[in-house]
Amino acid sequence: MSSTTVLLLAWAGLLLSAWPLDRVVENLVPRLPPKSLLRAIDTAVHGFIGGFSYWMACIICPQLVLNISSWLSQLGFGLANNKNRASQEILWLDVFYSFCVAFVISCSIDLDHIIKDLFLVITGQSPAQWERGWLHFSLPPLVLSCTLYLSALLFHSLWCIPCATLCILSIISHHIRDGVHHGLQFYPLGNTPKIPYWLYIVLTLVLPVITSKFSSSIILQVKSAVALPVRNSLEIV
Repeated sequence: MSSTTVLLLAWAGLLLSAWPLDRVVENLVPRLPPKSLLRAIDTAVHGFIGGFSYWMACIICPQLVLNISSWLSQLGFGLANNKNRASQEILWLDVFYSFCVAFVISCSIDLDHIIKDLFLVITGQSPAQWERGWLHFSLPPLVLSCTLYLSALLFHSLWCIPCATLCILSIISHHIRDGVHHGLQFYPLGNTPKIPYWLYIVLTLVLPVITSKFSSSIILQVKSAVALPVRNSLEIV
């Protein structure tokens, strides 16, 4: 399967998650009881958006693929230590693992709702700045991403680039979807107006492309500085 085909599949998955699936969940969740576990499907949609976004980024910029198979083999399990496994099969697994990592990170943003509820139970009151939860503040992940990109350029640390990209595509994509109802929260600077739905769709579909291209340019600069080879394409067979 060519990288173009995989990219189209990831883009289709992202579009379906961001639009039809989002509409279904938006109409379903308000009808559920306040503490129903089925409300977690809204969090799952965030996860799919984050996962497909990072999957797209990995196809556009293969250097963003997380080398999880190698990490697993160093721990004594996984498939990378099986010499009969083709490198392309291991690469496919790493792309899938990267999707899963982005999915989990994007879903975990909603953990602050649970923390807020626990705080409310323990103290009987909820701080005003926690109205949407502190993990929904957009300023910290933006600052962290910029810091990681700068660290990659200054210290030639390639691992900073996937981390920064994950931060943007998993966390900021979550904030953008929530921004349709609440705007983006740049505490303590203030909030933006609510994001129009059409703009949310456009940003969600464009963000992986822009971020991966930007990350690719930084990777080229870092590898040129330290004379490392660059992977130009990702073919999954």
